[in-house]
Amino acid sequence: MTDELSRSQDAALAHIRRVLIRHFQWRRVDEPEDLAQEVMLRISKKMGQGEDIQDLNAFAHGVAKNVFLESIRSRGRDIPAVTPQGHANEEQLALVNRSKQTTLTAAERRLFDRYFSVVGADKIRLHEKMAADLGISRNALRIRVHRLLKRVRTGVREAEKGGR
Repeated sequence: MTDELSRSQDAALAHIRRVLIRHFQWRRVDEPEDLAQEVMLRISKKMGQGEDIQDLNAFAHGVAKNVFLESIRSRGRDIPAVTPQGHANEEQLALVNRSKQTTLTAAERRLFDRYFSVVGADKIRLHEKMAADLGISRNALRIRVHRLLKRVRTGVREAEKGGR
C-alpha cells in the first residue's frame, strides 16, 4: 500500500515538475529546469519537515511565483509584464507594421499603438484613461480597436493575395 502511495506521489511530483518547466519557459526564463528544480527542492523540504500541504498544486504555484520573482531580482532586472495578452500585443503590433501605412489613418494608428502598448495591471488603467479621453466606455473602446484590427487583418490578407 505504501509502495502504491509512494508511486502515486512520485507521479504527481513529476507532473508538477513538467508543469513548472513549461511555466518558466513561458515566462522566458534562461534556465527553466533549474528554477523548476528549486521549486521541487523547496516542496520536498516542506514535506520533509512534516508539514501538511493541503493542495500541492496551489502550493507549488505559490513557491514557483516566489522563485521566479527571486530569480528576476537576483539578476537585477525589472520584473517583466509577460502575459498571454502581452504576447498577443506583440502580434497585433507586428500585424499593423506589416500592413500598408495607408490602411489606418494617423489617428487610428496612434489609438491602436497606444491601446496595445502596455500589458499587465497598467493596461486596465491606460484603457480606462483612453476611454475617458474619448468620452466612451472601455467596452466601446475595445470594440473600436478590434474593428480596426479586423480591418488591418483584411488589408494584410488582401495585400498578400495581390502580392502572389
